[in-house]
Amino acid sequence: MNLGIDPERCSGNRIIFEGQAFRLFPTADAPQAAVGYCNREGELHVAQASTQSRPRQLFDTTARDLPITCGLIDLRPDDDSIFWAIQSASGGAAFSTLPVATPEKAFQDGFDYLQTVERVQIHTPDPRLDAAVAAVCHTIDANCLRDPYIFRHGSMAFSIPFLGWRVICGATALGWHERVKGDAAYYAALQVTDGGGRTQAQPDPDKRLCVQGPESRFYGRGHIPRDTHMYNTQSQFFDQVIRDWRATGDAEMEKILRPALELHLEWVRECFDPDDDGLYESYINTLPTDSVWYNGGGSVEESAYAYYAHVAATDMARRAGDANAAARHQQRADKIRQALAEKLWLADRGHYGLYIEQGGHGRVHSDAWVYSEFLPSMPAWPRLSSRCKRSTTPSGHWNASACPSAVKCASLPIGSVEVVRARHVRRRSLRPGPCLFSNRLGG
Repeated sequence: MNLGIDPERCSGNRIIFEGQAFRLFPTADAPQAAVGYCNREGELHVAQASTQSRPRQLFDTTARDLPITCGLIDLRPDDDSIFWAIQSASGGAAFSTLPVATPEKAFQDGFDYLQTVERVQIHTPDPRLDAAVAAVCHTIDANCLRDPYIFRHGSMAFSIPFLGWRVICGATALGWHERVKGDAAYYAALQVTDGGGRTQAQPDPDKRLCVQGPESRFYGRGHIPRDTHMYNTQSQFFDQVIRDWRATGDAEMEKILRPALELHLEWVRECFDPDDDGLYESYINTLPTDSVWYNGGGSVEESAYAYYAHVAATDMARRAGDANAAARHQQRADKIRQALAEKLWLADRGHYGLYIEQGGHGRVHSDAWVYSEFLPSMPAWPRLSSRCKRSTTPSGHWNASACPSAVKCASLPIGSVEVVRARHVRRRSLRPGPCLFSNRLGG
């Protein structure tokens, strides 16, 4: 990523001046524009962006194929303050109604808002750590859209709404619970309640049978059809929203979450555990799984997501006085936990295997990765703790297959802990093959 100006991106710009203000449209018919204003009068000019590395030379050029707006102002000696303000606004919005019309006030308002964003402040001997914690607050704040609250993939790169991407937990940690609840309400309202005949797996031939087609059970009852792309980030979404509910005990959140969670658990069982053995197939459901292949077999990640969700559904049913639902969810949670312990736990190694082969010899693949150790149901975490102590590199850094705090990890789901000082993360490469999801469904 170029941290400066990319002149090539100026192609197609349309620029309009209104006195000392400018509007920059990215295309001739774009509805939105970047509107800018400086509180000191100067000379505005449309220049050729290819010369932007030399400001004076840039101002002397005439725009051709790469128009960019620039300006020339006089600086004053001694103490001098100049304010610029730029914002995205509707192309037809009256300039006088925009915050950029008063740059000094816009700056002060922005500064005041930023002070409220730093909800967590620390004071340590390391100023870089203090600054990093403050920066996290701004990142999590910027990563959530408003009205309605929707969390995005990222604040800068990949700045698109993305259901369940691992950012919701940041809002929970910083106490922005209203944002999490708003995000939950928005997506729960979109959940499919009528599958429209989608009951079987249907790999998509246009995608070499590697992902599911539009008529698959994957897109049927219980699925959230917006902002998921081809992934199953829906399991991550519920995992994070459940944790926010546990952090607050918010009755309104519980009212939103409980019926949506029931549909979700029906969806994951029929999609990822059709043989009802208690182990669930992972279908691109954790952050780095773009290149992980499970051959359709039961795996740790989705099983752990399902386990934690059933535990939450049990607690919600008990709180609602629904004994039958509570018993049903508890029975399912116990089955998943038992399946993990009996089929994927490697007692001699002290960790779970990556997945179990669906067919053939039904072998457990023992070459685990770090995600498969951060689980909500550790049958023998003291053994993992012992293994962690042995699994350091000569420099003292944690190996990627090690867990810095087994006690802490034992109560967390996959993806909820990031190993900051990890090395040698193991990954499996995708090779062309049949649709994993359809194999697991028997389709």
